[in-house]
Amino acid sequence: STTSPEFATGKVFTYTDGTSIAAPKVAHLVARILGVMPEASANLVRALLVNSAGLPEGAHTQPLAQAMKLCGFGVPNLDRALFCTDERATAYFAGEIEIDDVLMFDIHVPSELTESKGTKRITVTVTYDPPVSALEQLRPAGINLTWKIAKANVAENVIEAELVAAAEQELAGTPDNE
Repeated sequence: STTSPEFATGKVFTYTDGTSIAAPKVAHLVARILGVMPEASANLVRALLVNSAGLPEGAHTQPLAQAMKLCGFGVPNLDRALFCTDERATAYFAGEIEIDDVLMFDIHVPSELTESKGTKRITVTVTYDPPVSALEQLRPAGINLTWKIAKANVAENVIEAELVAAAEQELAGTPDNE
């Protein structure tokens, strides 16, 4: 809610929505995140906000493509952005990835999750800033980040071969599913 333009008539607050109110709300969340994590990069803050977002009430009745068109990633949630619970954990890597490097991250999945029945979800949010040309201040074309998720019982050389093959397909312009 915000102050009402009809203040003189006794109506102090009114409800509003839209991008003009969204910007200060997101700026407030960014400030709160930076208050807890003052060294966080812009990319990390962006990833935390996007990963914490959920569709607002009422948007779930729309087909996902329509809901995303109307709401983007949804409404960010400070609690989900900053804090872990028994049902939710956030791990992040904030660093540099050199061109043609392969980085592998082990993500511990608790046995309670792997052994229980039902649908489970692991969400991966990737933000990446490719290098910028110092002279033209432009991002060079052709730099892509290729990534895959593999179960723990897959050998690292198999994962690396999959990544190389996927990157070669991207370079050749061939879709990954062919």
